Amino acid sequence: MADIIKAVIGAVIGVAVPAALKQFLPEPKEETSLPWFKWCVAGFVGGALGGLASGILGITGTGAGGFGNWAVFGAAIGLLQWVALRGYRAVGTWFVLASVIGWMLFITGGAWGWVVSGLAVGLLQYLSLTNWKGAGWWILGNPIAWPIAGWIGLMVGMPLMPANPVLGWIIGWGVAGLVGAIILLVPLSRLNEG
Repeated sequence: MADIIKAVIGAVIGVAVPAALKQFLPEPKEETSLPWFKWCVAGFVGGALGGLASGILGITGTGAGGFGNWAVFGAAIGLLQWVALRGYRAVGTWFVLASVIGWMLFITGGAWGWVVSGLAVGLLQYLSLTNWKGAGWWILGNPIAWPIAGWIGLMVGMPLMPANPVLGWIIGWGVAGLVGAIILLVPLSRLNEG
């Protein structure tokens, strides 16, 4: 039951927050060059916030590692990716909800969990990118990016855990988000007006 509640929270965040931000944030200036720095910062901050929120949900006794925790992670990283992309390519708010749903599939754990979630995120976010030539690369890029990102995040975060578990957790997830963002710069750079 706790996972269902967390998944619903992630879905509400994935729908309501982008819709509200769209109303209050000014339309971004059109960017013609790839916003690589903004995209990478969004990856790190989204990964760190998503990991932190998921960790807090686990500490509160609602269980960690279930699909609800991954939904919250997906909401955080998807929301920051959406904000970073707004001026570069028109992506709908579905992009965030697609992240929530895709990350909820991280139920198998391990490398396969990252691959399955990456594939689901890529397929679902692709629906927000269909107006752009080269959007198919997004489907291929995500299941490649996320297992690598998860492994590197784990390698960076785990050594920090004995000295400072909270810092290790946040940095590990932040690095996972950053590495995923860096790898996804390749398919992102292939999006051209259709």
